[in-house]
Amino acid sequence: MSFARRPLLALICCALLCGAMAAGEPRTMQPRFKDEPECDVPVTSKRPMGADSPIVKELSLEGVWAAVSVEEGGEKLPEEIVKDLKFTFRAGKLRVQLLGKDIEGCYKVNLSKRPLALDITIYNPVKGIFVVRGNILTICVNDLTETRPTTFAAPAGSGHSLVILRRTNP
Repeated sequence: MSFARRPLLALICCALLCGAMAAGEPRTMQPRFKDEPECDVPVTSKRPMGADSPIVKELSLEGVWAAVSVEEGGEKLPEEIVKDLKFTFRAGKLRVQLLGKDIEGCYKVNLSKRPLALDITIYNPVKGIFVVRGNILTICVNDLTETRPTTFAAPAGSGHSLVILRRTNP
């Protein structure tokens, strides 16, 4: 018996194999290694499993985060700049410390979006995405347009900035 000759049977088998997705339940990807969080992909997502943010039950960006790596438009910032860069998130307010100067702004998160959404306003509003894995915060923002990035990458010419931070104190 060939599925090519029985399209209805092939459709039913596919529906049975994908029962969780057909029922509207989110798919989950189990961690591949120790300390990797479980990730979810909305049923409507066209991205592969694991491409989305970790499942978030509660989340706090609050605290002080020190830069580990910063990439803008495909180029990494020099280590002497990165080592002095700190972000402080407190109650919707953001303070960025860079080269001995403090810059104040505000931020807003949306935990219902995938990837998780982050809007930052310092001089101009920028839209971004973020993910927190343990004590590591990864942020990708679009500096040129008002469109939100869809991946954690900052290739040349994209206008994206990718910042990786480590929590220094809660």
